[in-house]
Amino acid sequence: MPLLRHSLAMFALSAAAPVMAQTTPGAGPGRVVAAAISADALRAHLEFLADDALEGRAPGTRGGELAQKYIASQFRRLGLEPAGDSGSYFQQVPIISLTPSPSLSVVAPVAMPLTWKDDFALWSMRNDSSVGFRGEAVFVGYGIVAPELGWNDYAGLDAKGKIVVALVNDPGLQDSTLFRGKILTYYGRWTYKVEEARRQGAAGLL
Repeated sequence: MPLLRHSLAMFALSAAAPVMAQTTPGAGPGRVVAAAISADALRAHLEFLADDALEGRAPGTRGGELAQKYIASQFRRLGLEPAGDSGSYFQQVPIISLTPSPSLSVVAPVAMPLTWKDDFALWSMRNDSSVGFRGEAVFVGYGIVAPELGWNDYAGLDAKGKIVVALVNDPGLQDSTLFRGKILTYYGRWTYKVEEARRQGAAGLL
């Protein structure tokens, strides 16, 4: 599978390469590049690669292959020497594809039927073919510990070995006087919430 991420990085660097060769004595390379790059050309590249027609550009999909071919054609147009497999601009890498079909049940006085994608999303962050867990759940608000902001959702809670249930985003999206207001901070991202839940000894996060 061609590695699109590396191709994009190379493309960003290649935009300046032909210009650098045209530098004149006394002219700083940064000034020459800044003067030569066209905002319209860059916008055209971005608009094509971000267009819905490419369907997200995921590896192994039609949109991903279209993006790869487009970037390779730009490399060729710029005269870049191929450095990939078999004299190409691509490098074959192994990719694991997962097709999940998770189920979730909540034991409570009132039955709570939940449908995947409509009511919940699950990600084990592991490549195992099957992952299961049963345990006590504890609500942790936004699941954020931010001492510099005077915020600690885990204060007074014991999350060790439990499944913590956290709200999405951060408090600022509900109250503009908190955090950075409507600007989402790293504390509002799931990557942070997973990291914090792990630090608190939780067995899982919902």
